[in-house]
Amino acid sequence: MAMVLSLTHLKDLLPEVAAQTVCLDHVHAHVEAEDPARMSGAEMGGTADELAYIIYTSGSTGRPKGVAVEHASICNFVRVASAIYGIEPTDRVYQGMTIAFDFSVEEIWVSWMAGATLVPKPGGPSLLGAELAEFLQDKSISALCCVPTLLATLDEDLPGLRFLLVSGEACPRDLVTRWHRPGRRFLNVYGPTEATVTATWALLDPERPVSLGVPLPTYSAVILDPEESRALPPGNRGNRPGRRRTGTGIRQPPRSDGAGLHPRLPRDRKQPLRADLPDRGPGPDQQRRGNRVLRADRYTGQDPRLPDRADRNRVLPPAASRDRAGVVQTFSPENGSVELAAYYTLRQDAASVDARDIREMLRTRLPGYMVPAYFEQLESMPMMASGKVDRKRLPAPTHRLSVAVNGSYTAPTTDSEKALAAQLGTVLGLEKVSTDAHFFNDLGADSLLMAHFCARVRKETGLPPAAMQDIYKHPTVRQLAECLQARRLEADLAPAVPAPDVAPPGTLLRVSSFQYFLCGVIQLLIFFGYTMYAAWLLVIGFEWASGGTTPLDMWLRSVGFGAAMFLILSLTPILVKWVLVGRWKPGLIPIWSMGYLRFWAVKTLTRANPSPCLRAHRSTCCTCGSSGRKSARGW
Repeated sequence: MAMVLSLTHLKDLLPEVAAQTVCLDHVHAHVEAEDPARMSGAEMGGTADELAYIIYTSGSTGRPKGVAVEHASICNFVRVASAIYGIEPTDRVYQGMTIAFDFSVEEIWVSWMAGATLVPKPGGPSLLGAELAEFLQDKSISALCCVPTLLATLDEDLPGLRFLLVSGEACPRDLVTRWHRPGRRFLNVYGPTEATVTATWALLDPERPVSLGVPLPTYSAVILDPEESRALPPGNRGNRPGRRRTGTGIRQPPRSDGAGLHPRLPRDRKQPLRADLPDRGPGPDQQRRGNRVLRADRYTGQDPRLPDRADRNRVLPPAASRDRAGVVQTFSPENGSVELAAYYTLRQDAASVDARDIREMLRTRLPGYMVPAYFEQLESMPMMASGKVDRKRLPAPTHRLSVAVNGSYTAPTTDSEKALAAQLGTVLGLEKVSTDAHFFNDLGADSLLMAHFCARVRKETGLPPAAMQDIYKHPTVRQLAECLQARRLEADLAPAVPAPDVAPPGTLLRVSSFQYFLCGVIQLLIFFGYTMYAAWLLVIGFEWASGGTTPLDMWLRSVGFGAAMFLILSLTPILVKWVLVGRWKPGLIPIWSMGYLRFWAVKTLTRANPSPCLRAHRSTCCTCGSSGRKSARGW
């Protein structure tokens, strides 16, 4: 039976669904009446389908394939990961990933298993760069799980970050150097989806190589012989010249089965092995992975010498008969992002080929994220003795292509357009940027590069800061310049808020002894005045309750007076606040001034409010002002 669990005030937000909707606040009494003990196996019964979820992943084939993960597998992972990772109940964990990515399990369920607080990202596009850093600081985030490219968009360190975990792609060494801090737990984890989220983990340290580390408890990993399904002895490396591709063999706990969900699931990705894998868990399933690895000592849990995987495309399909060979390699520019660079050579009978033609052909056959940004023509490919391309000897790419139609170029005219075009050209590695070129469709940028662009606009120009929402809504230099110019004009024309006649923030304000003494006297009078007001109410109530003719009448009068007294004392601070200050506005309040006295009086009466709800609500207003963003402060 399908069922949706909700709350009464959220029920109207649910779309029309065939499942039964149960509001937990309505059935609370029935739930509390049930036996709190765990259900027995007989009570729970068995099901033919023990799947927890099915997730589709492209893997290395580029074609989606389904991976079915059972409850036993995911429960095992959450249990062992929460024990190993080091997330604590006091942590506040940022949750920014979509649940379509199994990395989100690390964010959500491992954090909940540890008792930590999960802080979801705000609605709308994913946060990047300065916007993400600001959100993490405002929400006091102490634990962050992300891919390395997202971490690379953050330009400044986050002192409050106690736990950091990266996964999903290779972690560059410079990122480890930038983000490693004493007292910060920095982990690199790896695992294929078929092995249930993560299989290995390593502590990152600038003094040690970046590696995949060691298997999680209940997981095992070995280095496989390329000729036979057996484990290599300790110390052997994979991908040695002259040998077939080797890789890791992973034994996972109760299985995650991807077979049968896609007709083109590669057979060599999941096969029984004769390798002597240590039996560290109840599940017999093994995975062959194509990673560059080194066999460490037998699973001591201390030797993290498994070098990280190489994420790259192997072959670039020729664009025309004039292309003889092509290869694609990853390239990391100075901004820390990861780009694809294509290298190609020409047939002997071909005079030349336009790299734009190659790119246009690739755009018709591949998704956007698989189209290279750089195209380099070589006289010949550097080769190894094995006959394979020697990727280490490929030159650094320099020719970044945009895909602007017919290479049209519109020069910037205004100062704002010139400033934006210059910064965008620096980020994208382009000598000139057309003001009409679309950031994504024409220039080939992505959200990570545009996050770096936003950061440079904030630091290097006098323009108002640009957010990622501005980039998506105004995706050309001309449109973005008009948006930022309008924002600046709006700020200039906005009526100036009259500033109090005070010294600049940070300076020492000197007050006379008389002003200090007068403020104290007025505070004492306010205290005695409110005390006399409460006593006067009590005397009136006592006299009225004593006037009852019968004991029952006196009791009813006492109850009525108590309720009235509670209501009057709850509303008095609110009325005083509106009389003294009206609506709070952000600003600076010099200490011992009349403004400070009003602020102190309202805040003191608010703390004396007998209603917890009204006290919490009014305390927020008194502290932060009506906007809830900036406190009224003194010095």
